[in-house]
Amino acid sequence: MNILKTNENELRIGWKILRVVLIVIVLAVAFALVSSLLSLQVLGDYAIHLSIILGVLIALRLEHRSINTIGLQLREKSLWMDSLLGFVAGALAISLVALGMVFITREINPDQFGINMSLPGLAGILAYWLVVGIAEEMLFRGYILTLLREKLRLWPAILISAALFAVIHILNPDYYFYAFLYALLIGILFCGIVYKRGNLGGVIGFHFAWNLLQDGSFYNFPAQGGELMFTLILIVMGIMVLWVLPRGKPVRT
Repeated sequence: MNILKTNENELRIGWKILRVVLIVIVLAVAFALVSSLLSLQVLGDYAIHLSIILGVLIALRLEHRSINTIGLQLREKSLWMDSLLGFVAGALAISLVALGMVFITREINPDQFGINMSLPGLAGILAYWLVVGIAEEMLFRGYILTLLREKLRLWPAILISAALFAVIHILNPDYYFYAFLYALLIGILFCGIVYKRGNLGGVIGFHFAWNLLQDGSFYNFPAQGGELMFTLILIVMGIMVLWVLPRGKPVRT
């Protein structure tokens, strides 16, 4: 048995995932070097996530796939509508977490909301978290989940994609067990949304709002805490996706 390729002479899924990871690493190192040599701090800030976007596009090119196949049907109105609705849902979900941490668990004080808000820096914050949302969804719920769904049943594909998403966040300096659990639950939730809706719009919007409102310019969440509220809200959102979220159009290739 060929451990690299299938009987159809196609690279196996595990090697495809490893290849895109290596491409991302090479690009990130290149961006970091250019950022250092030219003193471009902004390029350094975006290096990883720009590398993810380019890495996925390169991987799709190598496999002769279009971005439609990973749920980015840019000409479809449903993608943009789902992006807007996803943003609203993500903003509502993280706002409920914030309210719970203020009034139920009393872990945060509303006086800290927006403490780092700066209008001149707002555009940069919006751009940064949008790029993060697009990049991570293209990789985990777009490219990787699509590959896994071609060979595996739904739940194994979802769990593997979510686990990879949770593991990669170990790069965050404040990562701890509950942060891993949140990332795993979010990964499962986002996979469910993509499965139901057939595109990445909803998860990009949700991811964008979820990260953005935790920033110091908005709710200013602490590095740790909120275990009860995060877990509760994510479980409720997961149930809503399973039982309430309507199905979208099939993905067009």
